[in-house]
Amino acid sequence: MTYNPGIFLQIIHYALIDYSPSVYGHLVQKDYDLYATSDLRFTQGVFKVMVSILNLLSISSGIDSRVWNKAKFECESVLK
Repeated sequence: MTYNPGIFLQIIHYALIDYSPSVYGHLVQKDYDLYATSDLRFTQGVFKVMVSILNLLSISSGIDSRVWNKAKFECESVLK
């Protein structure tokens, strides 16, 4: 069985951009560029939204930095 992370990107893209124009409008007003040209840029934009709006940083601060950097590297390598 193979896994395709691109399917999740399509779901997140639909949820944040296509499903609700008012949510996307709010994100555009806050200068979040989610309508990017690549999957990596889109993922970076979603991560910025999660950190600043959803306050994800306080949740991830308890994670060991080595684990966090490894997860970040693996996500970036999958998206290339």
